Amino acid sequence: RVTAMAAVHHGSFAVGHSIQHLNVPGTFGESRPVTVHLWYPAVPRVAVNSSYTSRLNGVTLLPEWDPLSWQVSQGVAHEAVPATMGGGPWAVIIFSHGNTNNAIDYAFMLEELASYGFIVAAPDHVGNTQDDVRIDFINAQAQFQLLPCFDNFTAPCARTNVPNSMINRVHDVSAIIDALTTWFGNRVDVSRIGMMASGG
Repeated sequence: RVTAMAAVHHGSFAVGHSIQHLNVPGTFGESRPVTVHLWYPAVPRVAVNSSYTSRLNGVTLLPEWDPLSWQVSQGVAHEAVPATMGGGPWAVIIFSHGNTNNAIDYAFMLEELASYGFIVAAPDHVGNTQDDVRIDFINAQAQFQLLPCFDNFTAPCARTNVPNSMINRVHDVSAIIDALTTWFGNRVDVSRIGMMASGG
């Protein structure tokens, strides 16, 4: 099921979207596979509009259960188009989602920020996302661990230890800063990086 949302684009730049993946150490030394959504000023061109979905989209469940298949289409960003140098290099906003949310919950706002000339990097903080909650729910319904946690720790996958979660978020942000020039080369200005976080 695809849900269309009204597009808002007040900035002067076309917006691109892509996804990168990082393996970030956790508080216990575990490998956390972190998905990072990137929105950025893009080269204007005809391209596929971005749509957003759960990391569990299409994952096989029990035979009698349909896999998750919903998508949200924003209608502003375009998928995997190149970043533009016009007006750059670009300052960065790193966005940290709220407790047991995902970066795509804020996609409408983050696309808008990119349209004003920012690179926006938004990680899904493994262990503290909606998808971790979904895995716990699916496993509870199955009455056994049908799906593993992303970090391969034992369930529950959604962790309630706030200090550990905050430390992991710091690790995620540091890993993104280290990777920015790999992703964007001379289109990114790493001397201008700001943080933004959800209050929820």
